[in-house]
Amino acid sequence: MGYFWNEKRKKHIRLEKEKEKELEVKNTELRYSKKVHDKVANKVYHVMSEVENTENMNKEVLLYKLDGIYQISRDISYEKNDVALEHNFSQHLSQMLKSYSSETIKVPIIGNEESLWEDIPDNSKVEIFYILQELMTNMKKHSKADKVLLDFSRENGLINISYSDNGVGISTHSPKNGLQNTESRINSIGGTINFDTKTENGLKINLSFPAKN
Repeated sequence: MGYFWNEKRKKHIRLEKEKEKELEVKNTELRYSKKVHDKVANKVYHVMSEVENTENMNKEVLLYKLDGIYQISRDISYEKNDVALEHNFSQHLSQMLKSYSSETIKVPIIGNEESLWEDIPDNSKVEIFYILQELMTNMKKHSKADKVLLDFSRENGLINISYSDNGVGISTHSPKNGLQNTESRINSIGGTINFDTKTENGLKINLSFPAKN
């Protein structure tokens, strides 16, 4: 009798957990659906209205607005996948970095292997992901670079990431110009970020943070 009661109780607990998980997934989907509507759909409608009501609309202005919408939609896409960062993080990160490449912009990546991220806390992964995303967005908007190199390494309990591009340099896009969030993010995981101000051609940035918080 006790055996059947225990089995029934286990089944009930399992079903409750499945319901909780299903509810969590539905709530997450609803949250992102609202975010897509508020941040993307409304902006698309606004641009469509501008195109419809503006004669001889400037092509560069239109492309700038569309690029802004694209950046927002991509950010939401990656934000949605945060829950899966503990699985294949290196692949997830490389896909994001490579999304900034094109026929005119090359993005070689060195050392971003899955073994590099073993035992790295999830919060550190998330912060690094968004720091690098911010660096890449800044590059795309301001640097005029046609090559960006990212070099990852792990040494003496630290993860080191070197970013370098061959763009216009730091004088044009200093840490206070579009990169102000990177320092607070890296500080939150006990790391450091250094901008190479002596580089005449291009921008070099070195990030370092402890493998374990």
